[in-house]
Amino acid sequence: MNEQEMLLLASKSLAAVSPSHQLKLEVPQPNSKGQLGDDRVVLILGEQRYPFTVQVKRHVNVAGAVHLANSMKDESGPPPLLLTTYVQPAVAEALQMRGVNYTDLAGNCHIVHPPLFLHIEGRKRTTSNKKTYIRAFKGEGLKVIFVLLLLPQWVTRSYRDVADLSGVSHGVVQYTIKDLEQLGYIIRKGRTKRSLENLPGLLDRWVRAYTEHLRPKQSMGLFRFMPADRASNWKHLPLEPMHEHWGGESAAALLTGYLKPAQLTLYTHDTRPGVMKRLHIVPDEAGTVEIIRTFWTTRFEEACATCFLKKTVPPLLAYADLITSGDPRNAEVAALLREKIEEAPHD
Repeated sequence: MNEQEMLLLASKSLAAVSPSHQLKLEVPQPNSKGQLGDDRVVLILGEQRYPFTVQVKRHVNVAGAVHLANSMKDESGPPPLLLTTYVQPAVAEALQMRGVNYTDLAGNCHIVHPPLFLHIEGRKRTTSNKKTYIRAFKGEGLKVIFVLLLLPQWVTRSYRDVADLSGVSHGVVQYTIKDLEQLGYIIRKGRTKRSLENLPGLLDRWVRAYTEHLRPKQSMGLFRFMPADRASNWKHLPLEPMHEHWGGESAAALLTGYLKPAQLTLYTHDTRPGVMKRLHIVPDEAGTVEIIRTFWTTRFEEACATCFLKKTVPPLLAYADLITSGDPRNAEVAALLREKIEEAPHD
């Protein structure tokens, strides 16, 4: 669990402790590693806003509490707030004696910033803040998250509907939704209503996991054209409608017009022999054409028809490909695609 996810879970726990007071933490956006790019948080109590400088420490003992108290005395700016996994009673006492504001993932807190005074104790360590195995970002769950990022309104649909659209089992959807709830990306409202929260953070987490876990499994390898001059005519290659889409640099070139692709990426439903024969390409470890097997369903393409424009994959996936490349040339156009993603309507 990264720093931002800890803050989201802490905010969720505080809100659950006192729902009538509308208590929550406003969480900053993380960097690419899930670390906080800005250590400022805002504690919101009703209509009042109280800024703090957060320090994240996963585990704190009594000795650590003494050290923290000394190190936090000279902080400038907003008063410091310690966030940790769980505050044992002895540690809580040591922190309070030394005037350290703190909160944990169970909802225990001691925060004094006049006129604000919050003190909650006795909340037990729960399953949600013990170390648990998160499966949503390891395999099939990434297909579900991909669908939800592009069609957020589907988070309210039944598990069976989401499973059919994602091409996964009912069980995969069930544990993926549960994991996203635990991490604070899905908020349950009542028994049946759900909403997606922190879409930028979920997008970043998905991109990292897709790059590491799903994309390598879907790749068919690198290829080159025969003859080589076919590469210059890549925009006019006979792609299978609704079954093949440009990704990566090629998608970025079509969507933004700001990049001349050095590497072509094509997502296809076709088999490896089929696409090789049709596009006249041959395997080559140094090739400039990467073929990737699509991981979404035809039904999803129909439900999200506006996601697939100009023969490209959705900007979200093209963005993930550019981030995967690690090529500095792609940084600027990746930023442009990120803007398109965040500006897209999510009705």
